[in-house]
Amino acid sequence: YAQQSFARYLRLHNKMKRMIRHVYDSVHYLRVFLGDRARGYSRCCSRYVITSIVLTLQDMRGQGSDADLHKLGRLGFLSEMEMTTIQQIDVKNRSKVILTWASGMIRLGCQESKTPNQILRVCCDN
Repeated sequence: YAQQSFARYLRLHNKMKRMIRHVYDSVHYLRVFLGDRARGYSRCCSRYVITSIVLTLQDMRGQGSDADLHKLGRLGFLSEMEMTTIQQIDVKNRSKVILTWASGMIRLGCQESKTPNQILRVCCDN
């Protein structure tokens, strides 16, 4: 039994490491391809992606709540308006909605910086 538990833990650990690596790669691509021309969009997208991961992890532990949103707000990951908007959404769907916001920021940043359309695919498919 202990060996099976450890194997499950190890699989979860490896999946989490891979997920965080993909987030890092995506943020890196945004910074490289969008550059200074659309820095605000890449920063906003990065905030949203990190917030989504935190909310996903809290949801997995069964601890998702509005208090968590306020804590993320105090840390600078969500604005008051964003918190108010996301509080109206079911806890299970919050991270998905925030990822949708992130993809919108990528699209707007690519438009503003006149980045080729292929870069969108690199950032989002990573």
